[in-house]
Parts: sequence; structure tokens; C-alpha cells
Amino acid sequence: YFRHESKYGLACIARVDTVKDEDDGSALSVVDQSQRGMRIKSVGILTSSIIHIQSYLAFLQTEARTYLNQSSADYDRLKRFLLQHGQPTSVPVSIYDNLFAEFIQQFGASIFPLTRLILLGKRILLHSRSPIGSLCNAVYFTHIINQSVNPLFFVNITDLTMLSNEQSYIGCTTEIIFKEKTHIYDVFIDCDNEIVFHTNDSILRSIVKITRSD
Repeated sequence: YFRHESKYGLACIARVDTVKDEDDGSALSVVDQSQRGMRIKSVGILTSSIIHIQSYLAFLQTEARTYLNQSSADYDRLKRFLLQHGQPTSVPVSIYDNLFAEFIQQFGASIFPLTRLILLGKRILLHSRSPIGSLCNAVYFTHIINQSVNPLFFVNITDLTMLSNEQSYIGCTTEIIFKEKTHIYDVFIDCDNEIVFHTNDSILRSIVKITRSD
């Protein structure tokens, strides 16, 4: 998940090891060498509605795997999909059931201090190693609680200037160096092995603590 100007983006990546035991001189062997033993394909969409974005996940995952195994690009399915979904459609609530359950399981009781931070409109940066999909889901579900908070989804080092100018946001990253850039966030949440809140604000330190009432 990512942001591109005013649009919301979702991309799925598929990859396969293409190293061959012997170079038989075929075109595939040449491609394998140029791609350093791995072939990667990605398929993505841009949409103006954050509400609909997760409904495209299954289709994009399937398409990425399909293109990975094609010898030549065939975009007919993507064109048909674009024509079919060019207008806003209703999205079944069931689409989000599994993703929300994963969000609850990952954060556990830490959802409560996270919710408090969202309601306060703070600058929140989630961190973990890749894959980052589960944290993108966390950005989506927490944004629903307070839609005035800007959902940035995945950000990296190239977004540093943009983050410095944001007044209220929630985003996620694989860049651990962001933890040292304390001017760009109010709370840095490390989600690698367990949920750990980091903040230099003495008031927020009490807010991010899990209480008995949580």
C-alpha cells in the first residue's frame, strides 16, 4: 500500500528463483543471468477511494502470479478489470473480516494505546522488516477511527521531507533509521517481534502504556 499524490495505491509482487543448473543458450537463460537468478513481476492499481482499496487485493495477487509465468505480457485481463471497476462499487464487509482479525491478533492490547494516539491526531510511524502488508492493514483500520489523520501507508527514506511537513499521519516503514529522526514523528512503534512504543514526549509516554482498563 502506498500514496501517490492524492491517490491511494496497492501493488502485489510475485517472484521466483530462475537460476538454472546449466546455461543451454536459450532466451530464458539470458533473462535469468540478467535478472541475477530471480524473476519479479508486480501489478498495482491507483484509486481515489481508500474504502475500496483492499477489495482489489485478491485480484492483484492472482495477476502478479500469472504474469510471472507468462513468456509475453498480456494485459487483456487488466483492461477488462479497469473497465469493470471504473465506477465506484459497493464492497462486501466480509472482504475485511480476515484482515481485521489479523490486525487484532498482531497488536493485541496494544490496539488501545494505538487508538488513543489516533484519536489525538498524532504522527505515528509503524516499523517492521518486510513484508510490510500487515502494517499497511493496520494503517487502514486505524485511519477509520479518525479520518482526519492522513493515512500514508508505506513510506521510505525518499519521503523524509514530506514526513517533516505532516501535522498528523499514520504510516509504516522498513527503515529502522527513521527511529533516529525524532522530528518526523510523535510515536515510533516497532512491530518486529513485539509491539514497542517509542516517544520522547513525557505526556505520550503515559498514553502509550497499556492499562488495566485496556
